[in-house]
Amino acid sequence: MSDDYGFGEDNNSESRFMYFAHQGEFENKFYRGKGDGKEAVNFKHIIFDHDSIQTGWVWVRAGMEPICVWNDEPKVWKANPGQSQQEMDNYKKGFNINGYVQDVGLLTWSGSSFGSGKAFGKMMSDIEAQRVANSGKYPVVQFDGAEVMRFSSGGSSSVPNLSVVSWAEDKNYFTEAQPNGAYQEPAPVAQQQHEVIPQSEDIPF
Repeated sequence: MSDDYGFGEDNNSESRFMYFAHQGEFENKFYRGKGDGKEAVNFKHIIFDHDSIQTGWVWVRAGMEPICVWNDEPKVWKANPGQSQQEMDNYKKGFNINGYVQDVGLLTWSGSSFGSGKAFGKMMSDIEAQRVANSGKYPVVQFDGAEVMRFSSGGSSSVPNLSVVSWAEDKNYFTEAQPNGAYQEPAPVAQQQHEVIPQSEDIPF
């Protein structure tokens, strides 16, 4: 079982360039809601519940509910459930992880794209390396914009920069009932803005 939860270099194909957050998208920012109700969630630091992780295969379909086949254990992957090569290509590695943002509350980060998976895998490798030394605490993760990756095929993706900066004592951040993630089909992206959200450097936890 790998510390990156299976989101290493062999993560999803280069064909998907969108990111997801709780009921929304990730375009170098986190969003929740959609349509006229869509709003950005601006933050510099977020606490993640690293025991809430759910991983599996996700097929996001336009105008339809996604198909999700979740793993029984987050580090142990089932075989790709596609019944044909086309279906196997449609399924992407996905994940859910619960988080808490000061003055916002509980959120669930849901991802099934190249960039989000790569960032999640790196973040989880860092968390797993520090988990034993910080038993009973939650990792505090800092968000520093996104790194643009360009592929030989001509496509590109932006990978959020997420780093573990400290560990917080349990203050009942995750006591409220929280559904684990919600996928939806993203709207087409004409151009992504790659700026860093200005926030105070003080860690609020």
